[in-house]
Amino acid sequence: MLELMKKTEEISLYARKNIQKAKQLLENGKNRMRKYQDDEDIECLYIMFVLCIYLIKTLIYFQKTFQLFTNIPADDEDRWRKDLNDWLLKGNTDFVRGLNIASRFQSRSSKTIVAHALKKSRHRKTSADQNTTPDMNNEESVPPPPKLPWKGQINVLVDVFLQLTEEYKIKGEPILQADHDTLCDFLIRNFTDKDGNDLSPYTINTILKPYRTDKRLHPDSPKRIDLSDIIK
Repeated sequence: MLELMKKTEEISLYARKNIQKAKQLLENGKNRMRKYQDDEDIECLYIMFVLCIYLIKTLIYFQKTFQLFTNIPADDEDRWRKDLNDWLLKGNTDFVRGLNIASRFQSRSSKTIVAHALKKSRHRKTSADQNTTPDMNNEESVPPPPKLPWKGQINVLVDVFLQLTEEYKIKGEPILQADHDTLCDFLIRNFTDKDGNDLSPYTINTILKPYRTDKRLHPDSPKRIDLSDIIK
């Protein structure tokens, strides 16, 4: 198919579609990993983790190969892997380390490594819960606060926080100090879309990228929530 393309625009469209598809598959893979983690399905979790690593490498390959046609800089592979690890198990490095080690081997010991890491990380989490909530029954857990449904466009919501972190400053410092990773994590943990569905990390990350002006809300858009009268 690619050999039949002669125009730069056609190659650019082909590249962008495949890059977007790789990112979507990666997000789907991370969600599937979370399910396998909750079910403690060690074998499926390990397989999906390896597939996500493969998707990361595929994504970076497409970005670097077609960078001349897309004018979009290639992402950092280490950052994607860190995001994958953080998404899988925040704060439980034993389990993530076990997956990384196991992914380098093609043997039956891989399952043992991952199972041991899962058991160790679960034990650490239980111990931490006992220390922080001594008066609670161990079998009980504090439910997370409900997410707030956002009835407008997602880029309008993201733009509010971009204004606070990039436009409005006090003594040269942003009035709200947060990097893009923190903002993305905050938004997906606290908001849903108008239909009650979880926000897509891929969509949020795309809007937050400075060079994706095509996805960001235009400063003159009538849909923009103007904070100038609130912040003076």
